[in-house]
Order: sequence, then structure tokens, then C-alpha cells
Amino acid sequence: MDSNHLQVNLAEFMSAIMLLKKIKPSKAKALLAFDGRYLSVEVGSASTAMVAHGEWHGKARFASNIVQAMIKFPPVTDPINISYQNNELLFAGVKIPCEWELVSKGYIKSLENPTLLDLLAIERTVARHELGVSELGKKCKSAIKEKERRITSAANQLEVFGIGADQIAHLVDNSISDRIKKSN
Repeated sequence: MDSNHLQVNLAEFMSAIMLLKKIKPSKAKALLAFDGRYLSVEVGSASTAMVAHGEWHGKARFASNIVQAMIKFPPVTDPINISYQNNELLFAGVKIPCEWELVSKGYIKSLENPTLLDLLAIERTVARHELGVSELGKKCKSAIKEKERRITSAANQLEVFGIGADQIAHLVDNSISDRIKKSN
């Protein structure tokens, strides 16, 4: 079983997380990922990174309002311990429910003409710095905007039935997760 435990210096964390201070909580989930050196926290199109140490084998998605809570009520332990187990992040002693996705890049190389769903799966499983400003990175960024546009459009159409954007986004997220699982 893979270990998922990181340590971050408190001052490093506070300096990095303050970059997200003006971000409003949204229906989109926040993302926590680690590339072997940097721990990144993303909310929508905004992100921040900090040096971290440890072992991490996936990406955790959690309610974006948690990021604002981390800013308003920062941890006091130094270093900050972060771990994952059983769909929960343990962040400085606080349990945070999350959705966990194992990182798998193997299938990306085999995609010649990725669909919108493929691009969204790639965006979730590959570290942002690896995509960078590459053509694939640009396509993934466009795919995120297209997903948001389509969810908004569908929500407007289905509002009459009491179906909201949150419900549609949940279905889309499940579809992306299924695509990732099929590729593993």
C-alpha cells in the first residue's frame, strides 16, 4: 500500500496560501497535488505551490471553501503534516473529506486525438507544470473552460426541472473519474 504523507514548513505554507486569499469559494473543488518537490493547491484557474517533502501518489479534491478556512484559521504546527487515507485528508490534525484519484500517466502517450473527456482526465492526472504551455496543456485549459460552459448551459436548460449546476458538475466529475479508471 502506498504511503501518502507530506510535510510543509509553516512559513512556506502561509506565504504560498496567501496568494489564494482573494479567491472566492466556488462550486468547483479545490485540488491538492504533489509532484515530488512542490505541493500545489488549485482553486479554479488560480494556483499556488510550496516546497514539501514526503511521498504522495494521487490528487485530492475537496470543497474550495476549505482553502479560505486555511487562510482565516491557519495551522499552528510547524512543520504541517498532511496525509491521505480512506477518502480523507488529515491536514495539521483536521480531517477533510476528499475525492482521491491515483495519478496515472500511462494512457496519455497513447492518445492521438483526445476527446473533451480525455482532455479533462489528462488535466486531472498530470501535474500542471508537466503540461505547462505545451499544445496539450493549452487543449486541457480550453477543455476546462468548455466543461464549465456546457455545465452552465445544461443547468440553464434543466433549471425548470429543479436540476442545478452542482448536480450536473457531479455527474461530469463521475464521468471523468470513470475515464481515468478505465485508462489504468
